[in-house]
Amino acid sequence: MKATQGIQPPSLACAVRDLLNAELLLGAALVKAVSRAAPREACCEVPDPCWLPRRLGTCSFELRPGGIATIRLLIENCDWTRRTFRASGTGELADAMGFQPATLVLGPQEQGSIVVELKLPDTVHKSEELSGGVVLFGCNTHFLGVRVRVSDKAPACESEVLIEDCPDYVHHWYDHFYCVRGCQHADGKLAGD
Repeated sequence: MKATQGIQPPSLACAVRDLLNAELLLGAALVKAVSRAAPREACCEVPDPCWLPRRLGTCSFELRPGGIATIRLLIENCDWTRRTFRASGTGELADAMGFQPATLVLGPQEQGSIVVELKLPDTVHKSEELSGGVVLFGCNTHFLGVRVRVSDKAPACESEVLIEDCPDYVHHWYDHFYCVRGCQHADGKLAGD
């Protein structure tokens, strides 16, 4: 038998290696192209875990010592069952907050309001900054941040916050097995009742 000279056919291992390298290079190029084309905000965003209160934002006020700010929580019961709502204060401002009414009962699809009156003590100092929040318990737990800057020339302040308290029956891909579907307080009672 005569030996042939020239190019030897590649081994199977070399062929598989070259194929995998080509796929890796193609995948890296696709990822690079997609990351350039789509801004970060366009990607899916995972919300806060189910056990955290739903954030309502922050109300910021400028008040003088002894000044009063009013926050009206406009609450909508999106559920088809009667629901009890209760608000409480947190942080440095908890003792300065009063709630009228302290507990609100809303029927199915009904709306109502709880007025939060924030009265600063006369002993606070000018340029002092205080923070706290309002926690609303209903079908879900909601949190509204409150910040106050103490000033000599500040008038009384009012603010309104709309809260749609709706059950969530959708099971998302990012949900955990311990997330309660529907309402966190499904029996209509609040924790500690």
